[in-house]
Amino acid sequence: MKAENRESIVFKLIVESGEEGILQRDVWKTLKCSDREVSRIVARLEHRGLIRRERELVDGRWTYRIYAAKEPVMMDSIIDCPCTACSLIDICGSHEGLAPETCDRLTAWLTTLARREEGK
Repeated sequence: MKAENRESIVFKLIVESGEEGILQRDVWKTLKCSDREVSRIVARLEHRGLIRRERELVDGRWTYRIYAAKEPVMMDSIIDCPCTACSLIDICGSHEGLAPETCDRLTAWLTTLARREEGK
């Protein structure tokens, strides 16, 4: 299996572990691959800022608990963006006065999203 595929699988496993995270040793046990391979993958993911690790003592041995640093973007978050149904999307930003920075519909949508986030 290609390294990119392994990274994707490891990252998905970490994301699915949620707020409680997952022990690094459980990652390699789950995937049935070497601890060395998982260590390298985890180091690459951490270097890219996708995960964070916290050292933890489990059963008298040191390991890491791994957490997703960033949640993947879900389509639900942008599905009702006005840009997806805008008839001017092809020329947006290429004409004076027609750009995301000046779009009233986009501004209203972003404002609504921000208010929803504040209410959480």
